[in-house]
Amino acid sequence: MGESIRDPAVGFPILEYTVGEEETNSDVVLRAVAAVSDTELTDLPPLYHAVPPGDLNAVFQSDRARGQLRFRYNGYVVDVDAQGTVAIYEPVENADRR
Repeated sequence: MGESIRDPAVGFPILEYTVGEEETNSDVVLRAVAAVSDTELTDLPPLYHAVPPGDLNAVFQSDRARGQLRFRYNGYVVDVDAQGTVAIYEPVENADRR
């Protein structure tokens, strides 16, 4: 993956991951947030409190899909884009201290 780009709203991503062909967006989001928060998957809140997992998995399935979806989950800002990249950003209150 190329160099991370700073988003003025949330700073630099603390983790970026490209979703593989056999993975779903929702599974990658869960694993990524668990990794950055040092939390067991089973201890995370249900993803559906932030975004419906089925919708998250389906949103960029078209070859012509564009754009990104941004939401908060477990205190982190999560971006999922049409190119299959999941980016996790620190909670905004922590990023502001830099």
